[in-house]
Amino acid sequence: MAIVRDTPARDTPADDAVARALGGGSAPRGVEFSCEASTELDLAAMVADDVAARLAAVVAAGSAAPVRYYSLGILSDQADLAEYARELLGGRGLALTLHPMDLDLAGTEPLDTSVLRALRRRAHELDVAWVTTDLAMWVRGGEALINNLLPMPLVPEAVDWCVSRVRQAQDVIDRPIAIGNAPYPFVVGNADILELLADIVERSGALVTIDVGHLYGLRRQQGRPLEQPADDSFCWERVVEIRLAGLVERILPGGERVFEDFHTVPVSPGVWELAARLVPRARNLRALMAECELMPRAELVHTICQLASALPRWLPGWLPGEPAGPSWDATSGAC
Repeated sequence: MAIVRDTPARDTPADDAVARALGGGSAPRGVEFSCEASTELDLAAMVADDVAARLAAVVAAGSAAPVRYYSLGILSDQADLAEYARELLGGRGLALTLHPMDLDLAGTEPLDTSVLRALRRRAHELDVAWVTTDLAMWVRGGEALINNLLPMPLVPEAVDWCVSRVRQAQDVIDRPIAIGNAPYPFVVGNADILELLADIVERSGALVTIDVGHLYGLRRQQGRPLEQPADDSFCWERVVEIRLAGLVERILPGGERVFEDFHTVPVSPGVWELAARLVPRARNLRALMAECELMPRAELVHTICQLASALPRWLPGWLPGEPAGPSWDATSGAC
């Protein structure tokens, strides 16, 4: 059972820094989901309709969070695809967030200013509140790596390298960037990812995305407990988005365990459990996201409903009129 615990968090009922980063306003709060943008936008629209119908009564009763966001993963030059997503999903009341597949904040090559300017146009056209990216090498030699990205090494030197790149990207894109922890199928370095992420955030003024599946897989792979001392001092007040997705564990011929991030399978029980421990710390959270690319329609709807039902229990009072619910086993599902 995933147990909701009272965990220490910074006392930031309405964090001014987050409000300023989001343009001085209060971005709506709710559930977010994604599909494979180039092939599944029509599926996303059908799923949005299914979920809206299934959740209507429980959202009205305050026992589930509404679905408010769609995360659009595109290349910076895919203007037509971005416009189609805006028309199709914005017309269903979903706000878009932008997840560029060629924003290279932890890469080794100089940032491409033409890419940054194109992302500025996409961000303004879509009217996104924030832009998300994993700290990894997304581009090499002008080619977007996408499914072969290389995560930021877990070494202190990575902080200095990334800070100036995050600042430059935020200045050009003219939207806050929520930097996140990448997947680590193989690990270089032994620093704690949240310690490095917190240092980059403090020096760059960025917001934060936490991918619980990535964090779970990394800590299992490192042989560390799922909760670390760095968790208590992490800048949870800067976290605006938390993601959940499935994981697949493989054992290599030499006996090494590898945890791979797969959006085609349901959220793993261990990821649910870790989310139940960490999400209550993120009091300024705007979106809890289900990453579900290439997942069958019925499973995608079920996963989104699970997240919608979990949020009022994990963050009681997070939405107006929410009751403070009991501990809840998210893996049992609701809706």
